[in-house]
Amino acid sequence: SSSATGGFVPEWALLVKGILCHIHAPEHFVAFIECLYAHPRTIGLIAPLLVWVLKDIEGTTANDDAYGARGQALEGLFPRIVAYLERRSADEDLDFFDAMLVSKVDNLSGQYGRKLPAGIADTVLDNLHKHEMSLFKQRKKLIDMRSAEDLRRDEYRRTHPDRFRADALAPGRVEERIAPLNIRLFGGLEVSIGDQKVDPALLSRQKVKILLAFLVLDLGKEISRERLCRLLWPYSDSQSAQRNLYTLSSVLRKALRTGTRSCPYLVRTQFSYLLDAKLVRSDVAELEKVCSHLMEGYTKNAEWIGALTQVRELYRGVLLPTEVRNEAIVQARKDHHNRVVDALSLAALRLNDMGDLQAALLFAHTALSMDSTREEVYVLLMKAQIALGQRSAALETYFRCQRYLSEELGIDPAKNTRLLYQGLITEDMDEVRQPPARKARATTL
Repeated sequence: SSSATGGFVPEWALLVKGILCHIHAPEHFVAFIECLYAHPRTIGLIAPLLVWVLKDIEGTTANDDAYGARGQALEGLFPRIVAYLERRSADEDLDFFDAMLVSKVDNLSGQYGRKLPAGIADTVLDNLHKHEMSLFKQRKKLIDMRSAEDLRRDEYRRTHPDRFRADALAPGRVEERIAPLNIRLFGGLEVSIGDQKVDPALLSRQKVKILLAFLVLDLGKEISRERLCRLLWPYSDSQSAQRNLYTLSSVLRKALRTGTRSCPYLVRTQFSYLLDAKLVRSDVAELEKVCSHLMEGYTKNAEWIGALTQVRELYRGVLLPTEVRNEAIVQARKDHHNRVVDALSLAALRLNDMGDLQAALLFAHTALSMDSTREEVYVLLMKAQIALGQRSAALETYFRCQRYLSEELGIDPAKNTRLLYQGLITEDMDEVRQPPARKARATTL
């Protein structure tokens, strides 16, 4: 024990001694851990050592020869594991190996017949997550400070030219800035860094595209590794999925590297991934803002038309159309499509009520061009056409709606739709009867 924690023994040597003790003298392993626990300099070695030891007996049972004395020794060590985690949590000195230790103990709880006390695992993971988020915030603050300092330096150089100054920019040299990352998902994936388009070959793997799409859909929000694994590989085991996720994130990071060969856009923490919302622009986020404004309503005609133009530019087609297998992407595609059509339909209804019939007609036409399966959109278009006196166009819209409902769904138009049609027919019949009456009055006069 004294040699295990001697004054100048390097940490790697202590870990080797602990492994050898576990293999050749398991009955002394608990004493070895107690020795490490007693010294502040070596207490941090307990978690990595125990992670290795627990992995060594993982998959064995108490009846296996490989388990034997080693497993019994570890069962006796369980109270020390609990005390160690409580102490590290209280000192707020947790690290990655502590989280791995909690995970290993949970995985082997059935084998031990022992479980960590309620709350310890959550406390360890919560504290680690807090530390990680604190580091992330510090990183963001540092990036912002550097950007602000670069702006001040450039401004000073522009207003105080001095070609002899040591830090002056060389002729033709432009100091690099973090260019925004532009991502488009509607109508197909397009990625560019500033004005430079990212080579599609770097994003050719379908899983890489899906990973990027999930990060864009939750832009600026953390997505846990576990959730991403479930979304990408719902039928794979956890370890394989996490290895695949690490590989995909590395490929994505490589594709999104800037001139400095770094990737400031993709942030990977110990438990999650996210795209930095300050550096990334996406058509998904921009279209969501436009749809929100349309549903809230505008006051000026130019604002309505401007919003319609934005929708047409942003919504080039359905979201990531090449992906047909991933259920989460398919559902997100449907949700965003319905969101756009709902916003356009509501705008057409409001504009019709406001008396801006031409704008209502434009919105209704656009909504129907995006989705010809919704009867209420046909009705909105018919109302705008009738209000503008376009009765033949309204009749054509009705027959188009009737054909779709009959051929695709096997149903008749709703009562309100039929009433609009009957009103058009009645009005046409009245006009047919009116000319002779007018002629008779003219003859009498």
